[in-house]
Amino acid sequence: MNDRPLVSIIIPLYNAAKYVGDAIKSITSQTYKALEIVVVNDGSTDNGPSIVEKMAETDSRIKLLHQENKGQCAASNAGYKISTGTYVKFFDADDILSPETIYQQVEVLQNSDEFSVSYIDYIRFYDDDLSTIDRYKLPKLINYDCTPAEYITFHGSPQMYQCSIWLFHRAIFDKSGLWDERLSLINDTEFFPRILKYVSRLYYAANCKLYYRTNFRSGSLSQTVTEKSMRSAILSVDLMAKHTRSFISSELMERIIALSYVEILEMSYPSQPKWTKIIEGRLKQFNKSQYTLTSSGKLYNLVSKIAGWKTAKKIQHIYYLKRYKNRKAGTKN
Repeated sequence: MNDRPLVSIIIPLYNAAKYVGDAIKSITSQTYKALEIVVVNDGSTDNGPSIVEKMAETDSRIKLLHQENKGQCAASNAGYKISTGTYVKFFDADDILSPETIYQQVEVLQNSDEFSVSYIDYIRFYDDDLSTIDRYKLPKLINYDCTPAEYITFHGSPQMYQCSIWLFHRAIFDKSGLWDERLSLINDTEFFPRILKYVSRLYYAANCKLYYRTNFRSGSLSQTVTEKSMRSAILSVDLMAKHTRSFISSELMERIIALSYVEILEMSYPSQPKWTKIIEGRLKQFNKSQYTLTSSGKLYNLVSKIAGWKTAKKIQHIYYLKRYKNRKAGTKN
């Protein structure tokens, strides 16, 4: 394996002590051994960095960098700048990778040009309960070699660009640039379309899986949907629209852009009315036939049709507040 190209795995770390050990173990257990694992402690206040330090004592491939809290984008960029691998994977500190993944992704890229990328399937699970893999189905994922335009428009709706599924050749970032440090919420919505603009082809690595963890959060929705997060979300979609329109010109792409604004519109209401109004202004550039405001389930759609989407969102907001408070108190919904 000494002649194999080095792969850099970059892991931003912020208060993920509960999960980072398992995430790193899934990397160190890869059958592909030519790795460097760069963990960037982004001002964590828990013992996550200590866990990484202990793991680094027995595996010289693990490097730990410390910085004050600047956000996931800045941490990812800092990790990239000290990495040296021919190939690069950005990886969330609570994800888990199947053991053949890096080997398979390198294999599919070995005979391609520097502007090709590899991707894999991912499966979502919740908290620590792997049984939820079967309970919460994701939309069908594209599972063949394709062009960037095919990947972006595959669902006819906004893609979830899960960062840990990708393997990039380092050279591509000289063209695309790194993560936009102005962004926090949905920064991947801007980052990956910008990269794909420069990609020649996407190669699918079969029989590999990313196990993508979603954590139920306590607290109110108004605490998670903030002025800062809404500013980031709108800028991210604005930039995504600019990037994709530069190389994809179609009614389908316009629909996807419109639906991306709809997603953050529904996120903003009712806790951020100023941003709701701004996003409604963005949607005026589209025909209403290109998007719908009823996409969150049968009951939501029914209430929306009868009383309007804002009434439906208010009811949904009250329901989620109650559910989060009950979970925090340790009671059933």
